[in-house]
Amino acid sequence: MFPEETVQSHIDLRGNLLLPVHWGAFTLAIYDWDEPIERALKAAHERDVSIATPRIDWRNSRNKFI
Repeated sequence: MFPEETVQSHIDLRGNLLLPVHWGAFTLAIYDWDEPIERALKAAHERDVSIATPRIDWRNSRNKFI
């Protein structure tokens, strides 16, 4: 599922807070490592969807969201 489809699915399911997971786990793709989350953040902002994700530069931290 593409990031934009993820946001649309969240809307369709009437979710409260979108929490994307499993992005950037491996650097196997031909696109930039952070492209999926950047696209998800953009799509969520455009559609007024609440989204929470750990900051990219925070390692092994809990309960810290942007």
